[in-house]
Amino acid sequence: NVPNMIDPKRISPVSKALFAVTPLPTMPDVNPLVDVNWSGLSPAWQKHWTWSTRFDHRFSDNDTFFTRYTHSRQRAVYQYAGQIMLDQLAGAVRRTAPNKAISGTWVHTFSPSLISETMVSVTRDNQMRGNGDGKTNYAANFGLPNPFNSVCYPQMTGTGISGYGYYRDTIFDSPSWYVQIQENATKIVGRHEFQFGLHYRYDSLDMNNFPASTDYSWSTLATSLYDSNSSPQSPLTVPFSGHDMGNMYLGVMNYNTAFGRNYMYVRGKEYAPYFQDNWKVT
Repeated sequence: NVPNMIDPKRISPVSKALFAVTPLPTMPDVNPLVDVNWSGLSPAWQKHWTWSTRFDHRFSDNDTFFTRYTHSRQRAVYQYAGQIMLDQLAGAVRRTAPNKAISGTWVHTFSPSLISETMVSVTRDNQMRGNGDGKTNYAANFGLPNPFNSVCYPQMTGTGISGYGYYRDTIFDSPSWYVQIQENATKIVGRHEFQFGLHYRYDSLDMNNFPASTDYSWSTLATSLYDSNSSPQSPLTVPFSGHDMGNMYLGVMNYNTAFGRNYMYVRGKEYAPYFQDNWKVT
């Protein structure tokens, strides 16, 4: 046996997988137990694109119509906490925001004194933010306990090295629908111009914080020496013995898990009729 040396056969597969995605030190002469030995830039980028098309048609002297469709998408990666690892999962946040919208307007002339305008618009919006793709069971891939099958990337801390850990931002998903229908009519009667109509709006907001999550920590005192002067009821460790990084190598972890409500469904409707008389006295 070699003092303060871990048998390579006992190194945890989890620690091997995590060290494989950890950037190599940029200052290898610095002891990581004393000071930070990596300095560099973290990936941070955004991509936006939008395209739109419009169609106009006059069916007759009394009917005109147009419709427009717009599709946009935003993608981004930026740093959340700690440094971003090579696989851009731990420490990184991915954000996607696709948006689709379609609208149309039909104007019909019943007579020189009566005109109708009908407008309809539908918007589909979605935002997802967090580590990973929101589908993969990353904890299971690591062989870690995941009682609620959370698809959030596991947060793993307690390495014993300042600023070094595998941090996550809990996934947030928010698909939404917005529908608006509006009817506007104008009627001329003598000196009166009557304007009347109805506005209707329907909102559907689904919010999901993916509350099932599990946190893991190597702060377990597994490699510390037992202080024989303490009691089993109140055990203490020998000062300056053991290290959390050693616990990481051996794969001795604590974990806690939580589960809450998934999607919250918010619905709203709005009705707004109106009537207005523009009266020209002279």
